[in-house]
Amino acid sequence: MLDLLARHGHLGLEVEANGDLETGAHHTVEDVGIVFGQALDEALGDRAGIRRYGSAVVPMDESLAECAIDISGRPLCVFDADLQPLQSPASTPSWPRSSSAPSPTAPR
Repeated sequence: MLDLLARHGHLGLEVEANGDLETGAHHTVEDVGIVFGQALDEALGDRAGIRRYGSAVVPMDESLAECAIDISGRPLCVFDADLQPLQSPASTPSWPRSSSAPSPTAPR
């Protein structure tokens, strides 16, 4: 998603993140959102000549992306997505399974 944001927003964006993935990827997502917001705030400076609000709804393949931005300076990042639980490489099954029966841990 950040790659698409950078590409379509014409942003020079590089992200390198390390996180506490054992407790869930959402912590890393939150931290990246906070840092991205801080970088955007710094890049916008005094916001002279910039509209405060913006929004877009974009159909993308099999999903619908919606983004609303308020550059007022108040910090908030909301990321709503169904993320699969992170598995260690040793316990990650290979997909697709050869059996026709679904795995009890397979995404549906």
